Order: sequence, then C-alpha cells, then structure tokens
Amino acid sequence: MIQDILICLSGLIFVVSLLPQIYHNFKNKRCDITYSTSFLSVFGLGMICIAYVTMPTSEPLALSSLTTFGTLCMWVTIGIQRYVYY
Repeated sequence: MIQDILICLSGLIFVVSLLPQIYHNFKNKRCDITYSTSFLSVFGLGMICIAYVTMPTSEPLALSSLTTFGTLCMWVTIGIQRYVYY
C-alpha cells in the first residue's frame, strides 16, 4: 500500500529530526523543551498510532504505526530528559 510507505517515510523523517535534539540534550545535560510540548506530542502521536493499527482496511498501516510509535518514543525520551536535567 503506497499510503503506508509514504506515511512511514514521513515518520522516519520525524524520528531522524528528533535524534539531534536528544543528543544535544544529553551532551549539555539540559532540555529547554517544555513538558506540555512533550506530553501533547506523545498524546497526539499515541492517538494516531492507535488509529493506524485499528483502521478498518484490508491492510492496516503497520509500517506507519511503527514509525509513529518510534516518534512517540523520541518524544517520551525528550520528556524524560526534561525531568532529569531540570
């Protein structure tokens, strides 16, 4: 399914774009991203991930749900860094 591949590639771009932020936070032992940004991103991505998995199509968007879950994990990591480095 082409839609699954396109959404998957977009999700991978989001994952890769968050890696430098996580490394920067780790290196400087400081995180300037607010809790609300992390929480709302995790909440929204969680809802999108659930929607992809439960979509009533012949083929669920498995790749898209995996990359969305990966992005969700990146935001959870940023939220944890905010808590630890505060």
